[in-house]
Amino acid sequence: MNSPPLELVYQIIDIVAKDSSISILNNCSLVSRAWCQYTRPHIFRCITISRSDTGCKNWVRRLKEAPHLIPLITQVLLVDNSKQGQSAWSVGPAQEVAQMLAHVHTLSIRDFDDSAGDFVDHHRAFISNLPKIQALNLYHIQLESAEQLFPFLSIMPASISYLSLRNVGCHLPYDYWEIQPICDAGSISDHLPSSGDPWRLRSLTLSSTELRKDVFSWLLSPAFHLSGLESLSLVAGFQDDARVHLDRNITALMDHFVATIGSSLCNLTLGVRGEGLCDNLHIAYFTSTSVLPQLASLETLTLVSEHRRGLNARRALTLANKLLPSLHASRLKEIALVIDFDVRSASDIQAFSALPWHILDKNIAAFTLQKVLVIVEINNSIATTNYNEEVVAIVEDAMPCAHCQHILNVDAREVRNMFIFTKAANSSVRDLQYPHERKALHHQWVEH
Repeated sequence: MNSPPLELVYQIIDIVAKDSSISILNNCSLVSRAWCQYTRPHIFRCITISRSDTGCKNWVRRLKEAPHLIPLITQVLLVDNSKQGQSAWSVGPAQEVAQMLAHVHTLSIRDFDDSAGDFVDHHRAFISNLPKIQALNLYHIQLESAEQLFPFLSIMPASISYLSLRNVGCHLPYDYWEIQPICDAGSISDHLPSSGDPWRLRSLTLSSTELRKDVFSWLLSPAFHLSGLESLSLVAGFQDDARVHLDRNITALMDHFVATIGSSLCNLTLGVRGEGLCDNLHIAYFTSTSVLPQLASLETLTLVSEHRRGLNARRALTLANKLLPSLHASRLKEIALVIDFDVRSASDIQAFSALPWHILDKNIAAFTLQKVLVIVEINNSIATTNYNEEVVAIVEDAMPCAHCQHILNVDAREVRNMFIFTKAANSSVRDLQYPHERKALHHQWVEH
């Protein structure tokens, strides 16, 4: 049996790497020597290091045994998945494994509690030996105090271009909400990176927190150059459920922030959390102020739920129809709505068709858009009926202008289990930054 051409093998592996898990890639690597050689860069691109002494030493041993694989590793994920009774990592192994990975360009740190401040030296030993880092992702990080976040970040030895902070800081005790509110350290202005050079951010993700004085004052300090920021993903929740208005200090900081990034920002993703105003203070800021016309370079606007059932069709259309008229001065080329749709009876389909899609169609006509992307994730409680095609037809019929211009792309996907999602076929969506990993698609659309 003849082997397929190498060009076909490369294309197959590239598709598998984008759409499948490591286990499937491992299976592909067993097909032949050629398949093995080409799957290696995909399999070893990102490694996960446990924040335990055993996990760290295991990676030191593996990398010494297979040094030819080290250049393939470009991303490192540091997690706290150590079992009870295991020793936490020590400074020596942390420093040694980092020195072997000094070439990596992406560092992600996830799921660890340093509320006692026990691991500052360990993280410093690891991070300070990664001089080529360009992208830094932190999520689900509990720190000892609100102030600790900024010296923690300033130990990075390189200038960061891509920064993501999701649910990071000192959490207040709070029983009701699924995401605990986070302390605000107040005005921050004196934490320059250890390299002495400001971070010239191109991409910024902030989520699972409120609009905080400390974060935005720090972003506006000499520690950053934001004039080249191209992509912003923002979810801003609550400090407490009674807070329904932005205070003046935050509004002033946000005004300064938007004015700074307005000439360069190309992609804006707004994540919607709950239904209350206090859940989405960033949405209230953008819809109730006059800052949107300052985003003159904006090309892509994405509206997405931060977690399941966060953005239904009615809320998505209402928000889009509020935002679009204020963006008339921008270069908007694409708008994407990622909608959660629960179907419990046939009447829900009728209600979906009665929504103001025609108003969105009218607002879109004022722009010279190249793409209108509507992704509908259907949670179907009616097991005998598939509504995918019907939902697509409803949106296309309700938006005749966009449909006739061939700029409307509707993707309806049924989800019977909220933890099993399929990814939209449109390639541009794969690069969208979901603000929150509790969204089931996070692992496919956000993780590198």
